Amino acid sequence: MKTKLLFATLLLAVFTVPVHAMPASTLAKACETFVDGDITKAENAVDIGFCLGFITGWTTGTNGMAQVEDDDVYIVRFKKDLTPQQAIAAFAVYINAHPELEKADVEDVLIKDFFDAKIMGLEKTKALPKATEQ
Repeated sequence: MKTKLLFATLLLAVFTVPVHAMPASTLAKACETFVDGDITKAENAVDIGFCLGFITGWTTGTNGMAQVEDDDVYIVRFKKDLTPQQAIAAFAVYINAHPELEKADVEDVLIKDFFDAKIMGLEKTKALPKATEQ
């Protein structure tokens, strides 16, 4: 139960910033070119760069985020050997299996996908020190 609450809190924390409003279909289209397209063709460069850049930036920026819940601290962690290509492949498989999520916010989909695929998780760590009265 606590993990579900933390997951919901993490979603809320990540998605309360207005810039996070891109539908998953936008990234899916770009990543489709990365996965299935000819990466040597110049006309595919924008899609490939967008997909690779978004996934790399998102995983880098999300990794290490802290979530405090009561006296516990949880850190977002990705598999240590996760490559951008593996993350892109996981997203492509997930969005193809869940076309109903194409209009959902891309970050909601990435979090659900990566948690389900067990390439992203929460690591419980030591509690933050309590403030002392002076």
